Amino acid sequence: TTSGSLGESEVGGPVINVVPRTGGNTFTAHYFFTGLTGGMQASNYTAQLQEAGLSRPAKTNHMYDTSFAVGGPIVRDRLWFFGMAYYRGSSNDVPGMYYNRNAGDPTKWTYEPDLSRPAVSEGHGPIQPNLRLTFQLTPRDKLNLFWDEQISNNSLGAGSATASPETSGLNHGWQRVQQVKWTSTTTNNLLLEAGLGTYLSNWNGREGPVNKPEP
Repeated sequence: TTSGSLGESEVGGPVINVVPRTGGNTFTAHYFFTGLTGGMQASNYTAQLQEAGLSRPAKTNHMYDTSFAVGGPIVRDRLWFFGMAYYRGSSNDVPGMYYNRNAGDPTKWTYEPDLSRPAVSEGHGPIQPNLRLTFQLTPRDKLNLFWDEQISNNSLGAGSATASPETSGLNHGWQRVQQVKWTSTTTNNLLLEAGLGTYLSNWNGREGPVNKPEP
């Protein structure tokens, strides 16, 4: 909904109600993939931009997003599962920027572009898994357990058009969602629900590899 929110909404604005998949007595699976390569995009790098001082345009080298989901019974009519794994990656050239030949050298404080190495911002994986288990405890009582693990892909920033790559670092961290929910259909007019959820996260930046001199 986009307006006229219900009473349980804390604030106005768009509201989304998500009904999660819980599996069933039939095994099902789903696979999804989308992506692109640098050859699939046009370029607007004109002579005017080059004359204005943009030595190299922004470019997507590649980008992909894939997931696999499967669900079904563990014990027919009593215990079901639904799980999914997600993986993604991307690589982009930073406009007008190159790696610094002097990066990691404590005796030099100047920027000397290495024109053979354009600055690249990229990140890949790792796999992001989640799993839901549904127990039919009694004909009236049902228990749902859910765990979602989201791990940082250690994406490597590469500065910007005005900042060289050694000024950025690795984006590192994780976040985790855990839920347990019990429902009981007491009568045709009364439904009891109780649940507990947690959200944990740890996000931080780490020094990029371009600042660490080779041994």
